[in-house]
Amino acid sequence: MHNALLIEDDPRSQEFMRAIEELPQGAELRVVCSDDEVSLPLGFVFEGEVDTPVGKPSRSDFAGFWLDRLKITMLVEGGGAGPERRSVDPLSLKTLYALHRTEVENAFPYLGSDAVKLKQLTLLPVKDYYNWNSAKRAYANISNAENIVFVFAHSNGDYLYFSDSSVDCNTFRLQLHKDRNSSHPVLLILNCCLSVSGGEGGSLLSAAARKGFCGLVGTEAEILNTYALRCGTRLMWDLCFKGRPLGEALDEMQSAEDLFPLNLLYTCYAQRDFQLLRPIDPIDQIDAPHEQLKAA
Repeated sequence: MHNALLIEDDPRSQEFMRAIEELPQGAELRVVCSDDEVSLPLGFVFEGEVDTPVGKPSRSDFAGFWLDRLKITMLVEGGGAGPERRSVDPLSLKTLYALHRTEVENAFPYLGSDAVKLKQLTLLPVKDYYNWNSAKRAYANISNAENIVFVFAHSNGDYLYFSDSSVDCNTFRLQLHKDRNSSHPVLLILNCCLSVSGGEGGSLLSAAARKGFCGLVGTEAEILNTYALRCGTRLMWDLCFKGRPLGEALDEMQSAEDLFPLNLLYTCYAQRDFQLLRPIDPIDQIDAPHEQLKAA
């Protein structure tokens, strides 16, 4: 990856590398990209000598990768919400879950303690939907509010696949309509395989490449369904119920040993300071049956 992105005798590459080397451990690296160049997994740029791990892999085996040294943020050209729009009143927040019903039902018994968190999260308005048409209608009703849109589906980077329907990237972008002058920010969490890859100029990232969208969190690789739901649930829980900024919530999820190593596949293509003004009070539904897997 290092050799593919950086040309040793190119002055611009040399200048870029000098700037990277001067960054302290834990510094944020912000890179602005366009929708024409979406597959830039900078976290997996490696520096140092290759050392074959002995025994079970651990986070320390990634010490030579940028993902261990830097907090990498990819910002999509054309998108973004101003600083005054990235602090959200929890009373006005509308969260929409567009979920692949079969995969959620299959994964649910294996989520452990994250199952309780997922149940509570999907009780927040406007709750959960299990085919794209119903999710689209729900979003149309809340598009003028502060939104988090969470999608759990299959993806190949060009399409999102649900149990009984699919949507291509361009249609997905058009359906997430937003007034360019809207003061209500939107955060997309595409908890799907290859959700920040895809064809040039028509990737899933194009949905967030507009004003008013704080951006997108997604993966640049394939990820197992159970891990994806657990990773996404941790991220949403910290955002909604702990009130952490997006960047801190993502860092916390990626440092969780029980989610290793697939939690390292997520990349932030969003404003890291998106957060609620205060945490949402947890809903007292811990012992309630899992009723949110309702018919759409």
